[in-house]
Amino acid sequence: TGIALAYKGRAPVIVLAGDVPRELIDRDGNQAFDLVNLFKPITYMAQHVQTTERVQEAIHNAFRTALSGKRGPVMLNIPRDLLDFKTIDYQARQPASYRATDGRVQGDREAIARAAALLANAERPLLIGGGGVIDSDAAGNAVKLAEHLDMALIPSYGHSDSLPNSHPLFIGMPGWRGSPEAHDAIHHADVVLALGSRLSQSTTAWNYSILNPAAKIIQVDIDSAEVGRNFAVEVGIVGDAKVVAQQLLDALRAGGKKSHPAWLAEIAQHKEKRKARLAAERTLGDATTRTLEDDWTVVSRYGGWASHWEHTVAITPEGPRVLTALDDISVGLNAVQKGAQDYLIKRQIQPLGREGRCVIEDLQDRLEPFNVDLGIDIHLEHHGDRAAAGPSEIGRASCRERV
Repeated sequence: TGIALAYKGRAPVIVLAGDVPRELIDRDGNQAFDLVNLFKPITYMAQHVQTTERVQEAIHNAFRTALSGKRGPVMLNIPRDLLDFKTIDYQARQPASYRATDGRVQGDREAIARAAALLANAERPLLIGGGGVIDSDAAGNAVKLAEHLDMALIPSYGHSDSLPNSHPLFIGMPGWRGSPEAHDAIHHADVVLALGSRLSQSTTAWNYSILNPAAKIIQVDIDSAEVGRNFAVEVGIVGDAKVVAQQLLDALRAGGKKSHPAWLAEIAQHKEKRKARLAAERTLGDATTRTLEDDWTVVSRYGGWASHWEHTVAITPEGPRVLTALDDISVGLNAVQKGAQDYLIKRQIQPLGREGRCVIEDLQDRLEPFNVDLGIDIHLEHHGDRAAAGPSEIGRASCRERV
């Protein structure tokens, strides 16, 4: 499940899987499965390593594939006999020696010019920031572009941290558990810039109930296969989201700034409407209704609960970070353990599953080896028999963890 989610979320994960000795492959031995074919549908590369001497080469290939262009998981299957009692001469190499680490893919100049002309003539421009904005660290460029054009800012579903939630042009996240105000803004926009966004089903429902069929779409993605895949586009640009946003900004600045007071007023109305709605919906307690500090990490057992951030907290590209798992909380905690050196964990949000039982791991013991200072206030959101219930329907129960 974790690798499938990494595939869906474009997360670069390297899986190093052990296997039975080569002489036992295809003999249905103990714990033996066709791992490569099991992983192929949910990775960008899944392959056997054939000899001990090629392990280093295979690892370089894995990192190159996982971190190039559209990022995602890869899997290497290494039979046991390639590792047992084996040594190789190994000389560490810098990443730049086996994969491209410098330079970003620029958008085609003619496509940039056509997109800039569309944006310059728009009356109700809107920017949807997707996972590509996060991968390329393009939030700052996206905001500058939006400010120059008076563009509404909308993160794609599941990527609320692609754009600063506190910005005056930010409206909210679309999607089935998102903001209806965001849906209204998208439907009223005349030009939509999908920056690093696939315009996925969760964001757009893959129909024109959210997007307006009359709107002109400019789609930017590092993967050419995604451009125009879900909706017809007026201009498609293959390139890095950060670079393309800067290219568009440079082209637009040459023509001067154009103001859209009526559109700005509409954006402000959407923001106020959303603010009033959220004030009425907040039932999860002070621990989550406030804006989390930048060095907080939130761990959720229930993966779908991440979409409730629309109703509970404001997220910025700098922090906080949200780690979710689809089944047992230990999956999320294992992720925290591995990243404990990078995070000062102050909060643990633990929604309950359908069975409604209170599952609290001994976090202090688990994380003690990493010298992580825990000041944990655990709030358990009891879904009962309604695992998909919205925040306003969830009854609250609280457990206080010892510290």
